[in-house]
Amino acid sequence: MEKNRGYWSVDNQYYTNKVRAILAAQQCNLDYGAISFHYNDEWWNQVDWSVEPNESLQELYIQRARQLREKYETLILRFSGGADSTNILRTFVENDIKLDVVSINMWYQEGVDPWIQPSNIEKRDIAIPFATRLKEQGADFELVISNFSSTFASIGNGPDWILNIDAPRFTSIDISAHKAISTPEYAKWDRTSTAVITGIDKPQIWCRHEKIWYFSISDGLHTMHHKSNEMIQEPFYWTADFPKLIVKQCHSSKNYYQQHLDKLVKACDALTAFNKQDYIPLIYPKYYGHLTPGEPLPYYDMSVDAMKFKKNNLCAPRGTGFDFALEKLPNYNTWKQGIELADNLIDRRFKNKNSIEEDGLMPIFTKPRWLGK
Repeated sequence: MEKNRGYWSVDNQYYTNKVRAILAAQQCNLDYGAISFHYNDEWWNQVDWSVEPNESLQELYIQRARQLREKYETLILRFSGGADSTNILRTFVENDIKLDVVSINMWYQEGVDPWIQPSNIEKRDIAIPFATRLKEQGADFELVISNFSSTFASIGNGPDWILNIDAPRFTSIDISAHKAISTPEYAKWDRTSTAVITGIDKPQIWCRHEKIWYFSISDGLHTMHHKSNEMIQEPFYWTADFPKLIVKQCHSSKNYYQQHLDKLVKACDALTAFNKQDYIPLIYPKYYGHLTPGEPLPYYDMSVDAMKFKKNNLCAPRGTGFDFALEKLPNYNTWKQGIELADNLIDRRFKNKNSIEEDGLMPIFTKPRWLGK
């Protein structure tokens, strides 16, 4: 097991590629339930998840920031302007914990103004102005804005990329985002004493029978933590080195939803609040605690502009993760060939719909970590 990286297992064999794990299950005539997803099991198994830590969330965020500062020579924060990375940036700056670089990664497409491209709007209207304002107020970090669209070329020139690249959703984010800090702007920090801090993601808590609570994450978001050069990818929240933080996040959410079961939604035969806006004031109370859970966020919502853009541009099918004309990408044909290869190899029972291109593969979850009743 490698820290902060996900793996799949079938019949006691481990795989770093989801498609290969599914094909192994098919070869043995096994069903979807025979595939397991593992993330930090070796470290998280040592924690009693049913016990809520005594420290406040803010105290734990500060402890995690200091832990990273003491461990590495250089700290680079990948900053999007969303609540997760904003909480990290403010934790460092407001507690005088040195952060060396704030990295804002943009995606550029030929023929499209990058400043109106939906995937960049949050960075244009929130991340860049906020980071710039912090520097004007005296924050001591280097601000780097880079174009990482070229990293999509890592799929190469043949369809077998889908058997070798760990990208379970097959999206531009899966394939490219963890490579964003491999662009030339970051070469001077490319060493093992550099940590690249990511803000993914909020805890996924679940409830069964309206009383049994547990934490379990799907295999869809872990790819951001993969190593792409000498630098070490460090998830701030989903980490093997400080599990107390995510345990506290889970209990902070559970404590609220126990009294508000009506706010949960049905998914995978259980109730969950995953990805609901309620999470933000619950787990980032210092900066968003003034919100009532469920209220609109106090910053720009890019979804309206994104929908306007999509109506006037050729877009990829639902599930591919692109918000622009996929067909215009230089490696589009290679991407398409890989999807078609997997579609031909994988049985329908492992897909959300009839084709992978339409809506991807079925999610596979880690084992439940019980939070109590």
